[in-house]
Amino acid sequence: PTPPGPDISERFAANNPYLHYQSDYYSQAEEMWRSVVGDEGGVWNETLLSLRKAILKLPEEEQVEKMDEFNLLRDKLTQPRIKPLSEESYDLCYGCLRAAIDTLEDEDNVLRTQMSLPERVHVEEPLRLR
Repeated sequence: PTPPGPDISERFAANNPYLHYQSDYYSQAEEMWRSVVGDEGGVWNETLLSLRKAILKLPEEEQVEKMDEFNLLRDKLTQPRIKPLSEESYDLCYGCLRAAIDTLEDEDNVLRTQMSLPERVHVEEPLRLR
């Protein structure tokens, strides 16, 4: 058996250095390739540049529609996918934020005491329902 080659995400990253692989958007690009070149167009080389060139060969009316779709897709692929935080990471970050706020409040109290300023009055606004 031959050793496995690079997976889709590695190939996509190598062919599109400034883009971030995301399977759902990759599938959209692949479908767009098939819709633009048809079955006789051959295999897509997984570059957005080749997809763009194929779109530019279309008649002008179809080209405008496909380029709008292409630009939206390209914009989505330029943004790295945000990975959700684990519960442990969330708790750690939340604890750090609370500690920072507590420290700021302590500093506020010290400065107000040193400067003979009145205590801070906390006014909570009522909950507004939309």
